[in-house]
Amino acid sequence: YVILLWLYIIINSILNFPTYTVIIVANLLTAWIIINLLSDLIKNELLSKIFSILIWTIAALHVVGIYQEIVNILSKISFSSGNINISLLMVIKGILTLFIFLWIAMKLSSYSEKKIKRLSTLTPSIRVLLTKILKFVIFTAVILITMSSLGIDLTALAVVGGAVGVGVGFGLQKIVSNFISGIIILLDKSVKPGDVIEIDNVYGQIKSIGLRYISVLTLDGKEYII
Repeated sequence: YVILLWLYIIINSILNFPTYTVIIVANLLTAWIIINLLSDLIKNELLSKIFSILIWTIAALHVVGIYQEIVNILSKISFSSGNINISLLMVIKGILTLFIFLWIAMKLSSYSEKKIKRLSTLTPSIRVLLTKILKFVIFTAVILITMSSLGIDLTALAVVGGAVGVGVGFGLQKIVSNFISGIIILLDKSVKPGDVIEIDNVYGQIKSIGLRYISVLTLDGKEYII
């Protein structure tokens, strides 16, 4: 029905017939379909309601014909510092874009993790390593894509990255050391989930391996993070 309505609008626009009422119905029906699709995809009730209110608001602004005016007002409310200009519209777009991409990234990460766990040809350590690397790549890509879509110059990240590198080198040496050690442990396959190890007369089974720590579960139910 929505498709037929929009076809009717296109034909009437070509023939210069009035289509205002039909446009209103088409906008509301389109919003209703989008909201129903999002409700099926987003299981969180609060997030589903937030998106529903947002979509209905956009549809209502289109109906009354002030959507573009609101967009122009939001773009004029801005903050400038040097060559950087940040408007309220950009902030809103950034939050929405980041949320959508993060949601997609979590779904992709969860799906890929399930697929990797089913690969019996890989050792448990390699599966864990691939899962961690894939998550890092996906979420890094999400942040970069979000910044790029907002028109932020990514070359500026080179300077920021250098500063962060210096900070990591001096202030986060232990964390980076653990991170690198975790990668080495996963690569050399010295231990894997399910192995039984002893540390300081404490016996336990390796429950999980992360990039910065190993979780060990003892016989009396205590969990140690190494």
